[in-house]
Amino acid sequence: MRRTELDLCRITACISVILIHTVSGYFSFTDHFSVVMFLASALRGAVPVFFMLSGILFLKREELDLKKTVFPRALRLTALYFIWSGIYLLGRLAVGQVGTGDDLLSLLIRGHYHLWFLPAMVMCTLALPLVHSVLHGKKMEPIYPLMLVLFYPILYTTVGFCFSPDSKLFQLTRVFYREFFLYVGYAVWGAWLDSRPMPKQLRWIAPPVWLLVSVLAAAMNIHSSMYKGYVDGVMFDYFSVTSFLQATAMLCFFLTWKDRIPPSGRLLSALSDATLGVYLLHPMLIGIVEKTGLLPENMDLLLRLLLLFLILTATSFPLAMLAKKIPLVRKLM
Repeated sequence: MRRTELDLCRITACISVILIHTVSGYFSFTDHFSVVMFLASALRGAVPVFFMLSGILFLKREELDLKKTVFPRALRLTALYFIWSGIYLLGRLAVGQVGTGDDLLSLLIRGHYHLWFLPAMVMCTLALPLVHSVLHGKKMEPIYPLMLVLFYPILYTTVGFCFSPDSKLFQLTRVFYREFFLYVGYAVWGAWLDSRPMPKQLRWIAPPVWLLVSVLAAAMNIHSSMYKGYVDGVMFDYFSVTSFLQATAMLCFFLTWKDRIPPSGRLLSALSDATLGVYLLHPMLIGIVEKTGLLPENMDLLLRLLLLFLILTATSFPLAMLAKKIPLVRKLM
C-alpha cells in the first residue's frame, strides 16, 4: 500500500531540486546574493532525501531479490542515464553548443550536469542487497560483496592509473564514481528513521531546525565566498553536516504523518510517480525558457527567479505525467 507521507516527501524534495537548479545559474555578487545563496543552501538536503526514501522502500522488505528487483532497477537507471544524456546532447547540437571537433562519445558518457544522480542511485541500489543481508540476517554469496567493495575499487584505481582522462573507459568509471557507494549510508539512515516512532511534537520541531541549519549553511557559504572573492558553496556538499541535518529534518517532518493521513489519492500518486520524469525534464525547460526570452533581461532578479521556478514547476509535472501515459515514452520516465 502506498504511503501518503512518503509521496508528499518525494514531491517536496523534487520541487526543492527544481528551485536549486533555478537559482544555480544566478550565482554572482549582486544585491540579492544573500537571498540566492540562502535558497541554494537551504535546499541541499532535498537530494539525500531520495536516497533515504530508497532505503525505506527497499531495506524494510523481508526479501530483496537481486534478479527481480535490484538488477532490473540498476539497469533501468543506467539506460536512462545514457538515453537522457543523448537527448541533452542532441539539444546542445541543435543550438550550436557543441563544435564539430568535439568528441560526441565522450560528451555522451559524461552526460548533462544533473544526470549524475542516476549513476549515484545505481551504485546505491547495487549496495542495498549487502546492507539488507546484514540487517535481516540473510546469507549472501561472498562474491557479491567482494565485487562491490573490493574488485570494483581495484578496477577503478587501475583504470585511473593505466588510462588517460581522455579514454572512454576512464570516463565511464568516473561516471559510475566509486564514492557513490557512500549514498547507501543515507538509505540506511532513512530506513532506521522510518523504524522509529515519530511523536507529533517533532512535526513542529523539524521545520525550525531545518530553518536554523539552513541559515547557518547560508552564512558559512556567504562568509567563504566573501573571503575567497568568488562564489563558494562550501556547505553544498551532500555529505556536509548541514545537508545531513536538513535531509533528516525534512524526512522526520513527513514521517510524523505516518498512519495519520489517508492513503494517497490518484492525483497525489501520479505526482509522486512523475518526480523522476520531472527531474530529467526540468533542466531542458530552463534552457527553453531562457532561449525563448520569456523572461525579460531587465526584470528584477528575485522576481525572475520566482517566475522561472513557477514556470518550471507548472510545466514539468504535467509534462511528466502526460509522458507516463504514452506507452513508448513512459519507459523513459
